[in-house]
Amino acid sequence: MSSRIGFRFIGKWFSNIMRNMTFRSNINLTSLNIDMTNIPDNFASNQEIRTLTNLMIGNNVATIGNSAFESNQLASVTIPNSVTTIGNYAFQNNKLTGVTIGNGIYSIGKNAFIKDTSGNPNLSSITIDKECSFINSMSNKYWEADSGITIYGSNNEVCYSN
Repeated sequence: MSSRIGFRFIGKWFSNIMRNMTFRSNINLTSLNIDMTNIPDNFASNQEIRTLTNLMIGNNVATIGNSAFESNQLASVTIPNSVTTIGNYAFQNNKLTGVTIGNGIYSIGKNAFIKDTSGNPNLSSITIDKECSFINSMSNKYWEADSGITIYGSNNEVCYSN
């Protein structure tokens, strides 16, 4: 009887963690495979976590929240077709060299992949599986301020180069 109650308690506890998953302690996290519908704001970004090097975003993810993976060690990221929205600063201050974004995207937040000396200094290309006319009509074209980034559309067509 007591083990059954313990299991129910642990099950509820685990469900609550998964529903409100935001890492808030000193964790040495290097790899994450995530497939929840909405990745919340500040999901794996705070002052204690700066170790995430490998991120697998599953096909059930629709939204990536603001600053969700800010200040980690990611070198590349592939956003699946299921993602429609990427929040502000979502991947700021990583070590990105390239980003691939699927064809489901409709909104990319301010400075989601900003390139500067403190974060993503070697980011050279972002590929978005959309026509250039759509990419160039997007609001918040954060890449226009970043030098050295080329934006590719579907069929590797150059949509923007700075």
